[in-house]
Amino acid sequence: MDINQYASERIREIRLEKKLSYEELSKKTQISIYRLKRIENNETKITLKILELLCKGLGISPQELFKGI
Repeated sequence: MDINQYASERIREIRLEKKLSYEELSKKTQISIYRLKRIENNETKITLKILELLCKGLGISPQELFKGI
């Protein structure tokens, strides 16, 4: 599993744990619902800027996102 795939799976896992809908996370991050779905499905690469926005929107640190690697 590559790092992008791992991040995609963790983002989905954390979003669901926090009971956030795509719409709610989209509002918190200013990332479109379409792009969020593509990220979670590992259909696009995650840039550092997007990673930063997602971590802030999910209320986690990058270290928390990548724990277990």
